[in-house]
Amino acid sequence: MSTSDDGFIELTVNFDEFIDLLRPENKDKLDPHIGAKNTRLIYRGQYDSEHLLVPSLFRDTFKYSKKYEDLYHTHSTYLQSFIQGCDLSAVLIPNDSYELREAVKVFDDRGVFDSSIWPSKSIYELLAFSQHYGYRTELLDWSYNPLVALYFAASGAICSYKENYESVNEKSLSIWVFDTDIKYRLNQNSQTNLEIIDVPRAANVNVSSQQGCFTLIRQQFHRNQELEFKENRFTNVKLLNDLMKEKKQEKGLLKITISHIEALKIFNFCNDYSINAATLFRGADGAARYANECIAKRNFERGTGQKSGDGIPVYL
Repeated sequence: MSTSDDGFIELTVNFDEFIDLLRPENKDKLDPHIGAKNTRLIYRGQYDSEHLLVPSLFRDTFKYSKKYEDLYHTHSTYLQSFIQGCDLSAVLIPNDSYELREAVKVFDDRGVFDSSIWPSKSIYELLAFSQHYGYRTELLDWSYNPLVALYFAASGAICSYKENYESVNEKSLSIWVFDTDIKYRLNQNSQTNLEIIDVPRAANVNVSSQQGCFTLIRQQFHRNQELEFKENRFTNVKLLNDLMKEKKQEKGLLKITISHIEALKIFNFCNDYSINAATLFRGADGAARYANECIAKRNFERGTGQKSGDGIPVYL
């Protein structure tokens, strides 16, 4: 066990320890590390343990934005293009109405001067919907089911694999675990810093299948604030671990790290519990993801000298 000065605790474990800690029925085993007596936990899997909890909007999407105002208006413009794309594809967006479209179109100019009020609650469902179909937003995906987080981390490791056995041993993936009860200590009566967002799931099959939710860290930017882009992210953006550190919370955010060489066993473990691309992404999209992952998995097996023995026919 190691304690980080960056607002979280990190554990580096072997496969048996990893599975023991993250079985859905074993939440109590996380308590000594995360201090979550009520085990109201959410999980996020990342295939690269060096990646921090950076929402996709703040990675390299609009990296040429030099000021907060630029990022704000650019995001607005391209969110409108997502709506236009849905119209062209005859796809119904959640809570669609004239008022919703005007809210996105205008992007409430008050948000330029006060970043803490954006995004408004009226577009949460639109943001969640667009993110689950590939558009980048300020929301960060989590799941109430640890196996879903395991799947995403293992799948990412397998699909990003390049044929170099040594590099697999050098890389690692991580599962982040957050105690949602901590949010009350991170917020103030007069200011909301963190929101945990549960959107209605009837109009978003991915959120439903993945038992998903989102976190939102409300930023404190002023209109003309300069944005610094470095190492594939805006460094000005406050992350969950930054907020934990700022509020002096020693427990509540845990990062569990394991070598990429174990990704195949983790992937198969999830599949044994029917957690795979076909069940988490419904329809033809899920089927295509499932087939492509089978190919990536076979390549990972051959490149690392591992065998899963699941008998899935890949090359037909």
